[in-house]
Amino acid sequence: MATLKDIAAACHVSVSAVCTAINHPQKISRKVREKILNKAREFNYFVDRALKVQKVLLVFNNYKNHYYNEYYTDVIFGITQRLSELKVDSLILPDFGIDYAEIYDYSGIIFVGRTPDAFLERAVKYKMPHVLAVNPNANYPTPAVYQDSANGLTQLIEYVKNSGHENVALFTGETDKKDVVWNEFYKVVSAAFAPKNITLYQADYSMIQSVEIAFAKFLRDKKKTLILCSSDLLAYYVYRAARKYAVRIPKDVSVTGFDGISFPRFIDEPQPQLTTVGADRAAVGAQTVDLLLRLLRGEKVDLLNYLPMQIRIGDSVRRIG
Repeated sequence: MATLKDIAAACHVSVSAVCTAINHPQKISRKVREKILNKAREFNYFVDRALKVQKVLLVFNNYKNHYYNEYYTDVIFGITQRLSELKVDSLILPDFGIDYAEIYDYSGIIFVGRTPDAFLERAVKYKMPHVLAVNPNANYPTPAVYQDSANGLTQLIEYVKNSGHENVALFTGETDKKDVVWNEFYKVVSAAFAPKNITLYQADYSMIQSVEIAFAKFLRDKKKTLILCSSDLLAYYVYRAARKYAVRIPKDVSVTGFDGISFPRFIDEPQPQLTTVGADRAAVGAQTVDLLLRLLRGEKVDLLNYLPMQIRIGDSVRRIG
């Protein structure tokens, strides 16, 4: 393990200058500070030190949306509960646009939700061990824990096909070819149904009006018997749109969700109960912590670490045929 004396010798400065750069970076010139911190990173000084301190950063892009989304609040609860059990300190950041001098003594980073490439670039630059909770990133292969979407969706599709549904409308938000989860979702759907029997409808998750417009377009297609939603939140908005257009679920059209969240507090209670699939989201958070700690110990870890999903059968799918 490198010492302060080693860093000082390599930078041709005093040990006190190294201490100042590390502990009081604002009290030393930027040029000297960066020289010292860069050398400390090169010597893995902060990683070794952080392993003893055991402090973890939790970074959430778009924190406000995560706070109001039950899926993410459950994941966050699992993370913080596991850290508490292990007596590991943590700091929550709404973004990652900060200087390394502010976070050098943290062990590693847990990024929650869809993480911008810029955040991961910075983590790599700082040589800070990091993992992802929920959403893998295709551009920066990083160890991640997330629900086994393919298996969960396969269970759901088997159920709706056994109920006689072969013509489906796929409701989703904005699609991104680089989104690992979406690509997996669409791959399973397209493999299960004939291409001519799938119609894609995109809507803005944050605007009920956008879902209503998509739903109005859907009503023109008389062949579709099922709306397959890529999230439960979107399914609940579909419920509201159906109510507006006097469409009965499941008598007129069947609806399924995905994620297994309970009913959002800002939408009226839907009837009938939604058929969906879900995972233990708190367990996703807890396992993400364990994944980071294994990474810090130098253990070999898999890039993708799955948690199983289970189907939750409600009353929103009608048997036909």
